Amino acid sequence: MRLSFMSLAVSCFLHLQLFSQAPEKMTYQATIYNAGGKAVVEKAVAVRIRILKGSANGTIVFAERHEVTT
Repeated sequence: MRLSFMSLAVSCFLHLQLFSQAPEKMTYQATIYNAGGKAVVEKAVAVRIRILKGSANGTIVFAERHEVTT
């Protein structure tokens, strides 16, 4: 009985660990417009995303840069 309880407890702990981790990515979708308000089509663009701690001038805790074609 004690062995099966311990096996169940370990299995539950491992199961929770597998599902408690957040993925290390951020999903983002946007539309790029030019200065005239028209959508930018078939052009190379770069997107930089930063998450800062505390304020707009805070320490960078996460940063990504992607180059894509619209």
